[in-house]
Amino acid sequence: ENESSLYQNIRKENQQKKHPSSPRAFKYSELEQHAPRKNSYLPISRDQKAIVQIINQQQVTVISGPTGCGKTTQVPQFILEDHARSKSYVNIIVTQPRKIAARSIAKRICDERNWQMGNTVGYKVGLDKENASSNTRLLFCTTGIFKKMLIAKKSLNDWTHVILDEVHE
Repeated sequence: ENESSLYQNIRKENQQKKHPSSPRAFKYSELEQHAPRKNSYLPISRDQKAIVQIINQQQVTVISGPTGCGKTTQVPQFILEDHARSKSYVNIIVTQPRKIAARSIAKRICDERNWQMGNTVGYKVGLDKENASSNTRLLFCTTGIFKKMLIAKKSLNDWTHVILDEVHE
């Protein structure tokens, strides 16, 4: 069996997995209740369809672009929207090298969408009070927190998407 078909079999198995339906089910209503993203003018937005298609087809995707093009704030929202449309389970974790970045990016997305922090979008950093819940589907955290979570869980199975942002740092 070649490597490509092995990945396809793994992907099929993961798609067939029964993800928890309660209380961790994604509340699609939050995506449906609010206006579209305010930052649809960012350069990365014109490639949304292609980006989502590549992410859905590939096990690993590398996205590069100039500073300010929307990679950090928009790509996780593209994934959320895609899963909301298909009514499929999603649980995204995004790592950031610094606490302030994890906090401020989560806040920015909540502000863009008029969402309450800790529901669909949340963050975990250092000793801060946890700003996430069992309903959080897009979690921003520091690389250190992600490593601790990964060591404790011993697998990546809790997340459908792991985004390593600022991976060069």
